[in-house]
Amino acid sequence: MPYAREHPSAYPRRILLAVTGLSPQIVTETLYALAVAPEPGARAFVPSEIHLVTTRSGAEKARLALAPAQLTIDLAARRIRAAGRVFALPPAELALLSVFARRVLRGEPPLPAPPKDVPDPEWRQRYRSELQWIDGPFREREKTEAALRKGMDGGYFSAHLSKLRRLLEQQLGAAAAPYLVSDGGRRPRRYRLALPSSAVCYDAIDVGGGD
Repeated sequence: MPYAREHPSAYPRRILLAVTGLSPQIVTETLYALAVAPEPGARAFVPSEIHLVTTRSGAEKARLALAPAQLTIDLAARRIRAAGRVFALPPAELALLSVFARRVLRGEPPLPAPPKDVPDPEWRQRYRSELQWIDGPFREREKTEAALRKGMDGGYFSAHLSKLRRLLEQQLGAAAAPYLVSDGGRRPRRYRLALPSSAVCYDAIDVGGGD
């Protein structure tokens, strides 16, 4: 046994065998636990192959969950395609996601959140620039304009960022991770969408391609 004394992470061929039904989250969560967050004292284990025992429907869901992240935004139709799924987002949350997606495409750095209880005119401008392309109910637009009359503050930002995260996780489960706006995990907080520019695009989305 040539590898008997070595840790499995050192093997040239490292197979993860998983049994799953219609919830591929178990695969992504297992991968995360093995490769990114192993038990204290344990070595990270990164499989070189993944073998699934599942149904045909389960295999398709797993394929979408494990595929490289790709985000398509259709502002006019108020929907996105992420992890192979097409779904709608409310105008306020879609505009916020679009702020960060646009920065990815422009190669711009992460952003600090607006100050707490202090309206920020620059944040209002970048947010409204995205919102103007979204066709939402007139009452919603009036309400947003009133809230942002002097600028966007930290409370408004945090509330809609939290709702955006919740909606993405409801739709995508564990596959939502690449599409969530991250604060960097340390202070000072700097927010960004951690996708490469090649994974983000703006285009019309055919409803027939949705769920």
